[in-house]
Amino acid sequence: MDRIRLGQQSPAFYLLLLCCAGCVFYILSNAWMHDDAYITFRVIDNFAHGYGLRWNVDERVQVYTHPLWMLLHIVPYLVFGNIYLVSMAISALCAAGAVYFLLRVPDKAPLDKILFVLLPILLITAMRNYMMCGLEAPLAMLLIGWFYYTLASNNPSPYRLAFITSLCLLTRLDYCIILAPALIWVAYTQRRNLNRMQLLKSFWPLIAWLAFSLFYYGFMLPNTKYAKLNTGIPLHVLICQGLHYVAHYVVSDPFGTCWIIAAAGLTLRQLFRGGPYNRQTIANLPKGSLMLAGLIAYIGYIIYIGGDYIEGRFFAIPTYIAIWMVYLALPRLELKTLLGTMLLVALAPNLLSMMNPLVVSKFLPKGRYAYGIHNEYAFYRPASALLLYPGGNLRVRREVNHQWGAWGKQLKEKYWHLDKTLFFHAIGMYGFYAGPKLRIIDDFAITDPLLARLPMKPHIWRVGHFMRHVPTGYFLARDKGETALMQDDLEAYYNKLHLVTSGDLLSLERLQTIIGFQLGLYDHWLQAYLRPGRR
Repeated sequence: MDRIRLGQQSPAFYLLLLCCAGCVFYILSNAWMHDDAYITFRVIDNFAHGYGLRWNVDERVQVYTHPLWMLLHIVPYLVFGNIYLVSMAISALCAAGAVYFLLRVPDKAPLDKILFVLLPILLITAMRNYMMCGLEAPLAMLLIGWFYYTLASNNPSPYRLAFITSLCLLTRLDYCIILAPALIWVAYTQRRNLNRMQLLKSFWPLIAWLAFSLFYYGFMLPNTKYAKLNTGIPLHVLICQGLHYVAHYVVSDPFGTCWIIAAAGLTLRQLFRGGPYNRQTIANLPKGSLMLAGLIAYIGYIIYIGGDYIEGRFFAIPTYIAIWMVYLALPRLELKTLLGTMLLVALAPNLLSMMNPLVVSKFLPKGRYAYGIHNEYAFYRPASALLLYPGGNLRVRREVNHQWGAWGKQLKEKYWHLDKTLFFHAIGMYGFYAGPKLRIIDDFAITDPLLARLPMKPHIWRVGHFMRHVPTGYFLARDKGETALMQDDLEAYYNKLHLVTSGDLLSLERLQTIIGFQLGLYDHWLQAYLRPGRR
């Protein structure tokens, strides 16, 4: 391969390099750290100190939803010992990889890469806020970018796509909704030459993790599944909350909203102009239509689960997909369509911004929280921004400077020689800096296996924060191991659950109990406890 000779490149190439450098600095200057990231960081810290993959060191509970993201941090943390900078470096590398796959798409001019890759990344709020925040979004973008780059090739390998999908599901299980349409399409179009056993083997990372999780934690799915989906909230209430989350995103990120709409419109235009499709011509479907199917399904899933409390977080991935859709549509666009799309994307955010007062008054109440949705970027960034400018001098932060972290440090100094049990709500920075000696009962149940299986307090919830009633005697059971004060049915259920999470890893009784939980053999104790009048 010939080397690139800088002296022979066009001015647009140098402009692309300059814009890439500016994009890198912009993303770094907006990097911050969310409190939820420290829930995973405490597991990593406990593992580094020899306690295993645990949040509270007395029990094995999978408190994180992104196993691959957690695993990527372990070795760098063991080597460098600063979880804040390690996570920032990993986030930066993943974000760079996500952009790299876009820039690698062949037959694209430098100006196209500037206008339809770098520009939206700079202007879309969800991309700016969540490319570097300690959460798994940059890794998901990297893997989805790898998937789409492979899909866009002339003859995509179903086995490679399946392997990438397994890594993506290992990052977050609900991303299967995004990639499923494309993977099914590839498997269907290549079904005659497809080796089903080899396709199944391509999912080995996910299969291996689920087997490990079942053995080590006792359950294949993370504890957050029970804490956030086992709430008893009626479906229509969750859907209304999800619609409010979408409306909130439209108001807070008008440019990202317009980019998604433009991507959907351009993709549908390609799809209808290429039809009609049948069983023989389905292989000619535009790749963007497969992305659009995953995008629509994922937004529907966001609405179905009630959205999130973090403003715009769940739209970081959809906007990244929208960038891919617009970018792949470019070669087939007529000049007038291209100019019209650019004009729409440029002017529509201003029109939406002018409508903001009407939208806010119609859909969003006044106050700090709009239906429990909060601008976490603005809340945490002053105490966790990566780049600081004291006195006009650039400085790199080495750790967060938040009050919750300070409280955790104070408790660690006070109780460093004791095992201590207490309650606290904001468990991220607080739990990480408090150290392994502190045993924290989280009544939002993200880290607590028993509370996650109990119903939430009625009418006391904020999306993502479903507070549980702490049963009588539970604090004593966690603090001293004494269950005498617990109600009989709940005590019997807790003893089985405690055997799974805290018993001897290889004991036959524990393994039999794990099987019992999968078969629902102990649910009758929990149901008996939950009967009216029994609690």
